[in-house]
Amino acid sequence: MRPTSKVAPKKRALKKSSSRASPQQQRLVNTGASSFVECPACQVLLSAGREETICLDEQASCSSVFVALSSSRVQPKPSVMNGYQLVENFISCEEEEKLIFAMDSDARNLWKPYSFTGLNNGKSYGLVMALGKRFVEINAFVHRKILAPKFEMPHVLEPIMERMRSIPLLAEFFPNEMNSLEYIRESGHFLRPHVDDRQLSGTLIVNLSMCGECYMTFKRERGAYECHKIRLKQRSLQILTGDSRYNFTHEIENRDLLSPRRVSITFREVIS
Repeated sequence: MRPTSKVAPKKRALKKSSSRASPQQQRLVNTGASSFVECPACQVLLSAGREETICLDEQASCSSVFVALSSSRVQPKPSVMNGYQLVENFISCEEEEKLIFAMDSDARNLWKPYSFTGLNNGKSYGLVMALGKRFVEINAFVHRKILAPKFEMPHVLEPIMERMRSIPLLAEFFPNEMNSLEYIRESGHFLRPHVDDRQLSGTLIVNLSMCGECYMTFKRERGAYECHKIRLKQRSLQILTGDSRYNFTHEIENRDLLSPRRVSITFREVIS
């Protein structure tokens, strides 16, 4: 049986299952734009396709063979945090290059040093959350901590945001604010522990990693100590909701920047 998936090979030895999972064992999730199929052995979600592939879930040591072809993998990671998902290879190399070029070449909105949540460079598009101000005025109406857009969301992001809605958890996600952060390892950049604004940032925090990789550390804010360090690969999409979004701080230490440069884009649906 010849696997045709483009999933990167793992170092560990793989054992193919002796028989293919039946269609009755596969749970299909129809999202309109696309579907995902659940591996019957470990419940990892893969984009549905017509060709055979092997599920290579590291945590479950899974190598089930079934019908589902994808270079993107949605990993609920049930042993990590409730409400956490990670999609690997969410964008292509070409899309990544276009996004980075758009960020770097935007002369209207240059990279500026940020220090509010650590040390890095940043820029924002769409609605702006003025986290250092209690009240601001928009068109003669007072809104807490929200500024009118100075820069519209880049058009190059439109197909990316549309693709997000093919993921069941993001089916009704329409971001109206994004901020991009640039981390330069040699400049000592880092992200300090924090939880995104609980009142304004909405129930979903979605983050796209580009240019490089890093480890992000999650720590439970209250109660018994709980810590998770998760590797965010280049071109991966991270989704935080529920427990992982509200009850864990997230941070990136300088030593956990695995590449000379990393650029992230965080999408939010600001409650205005």
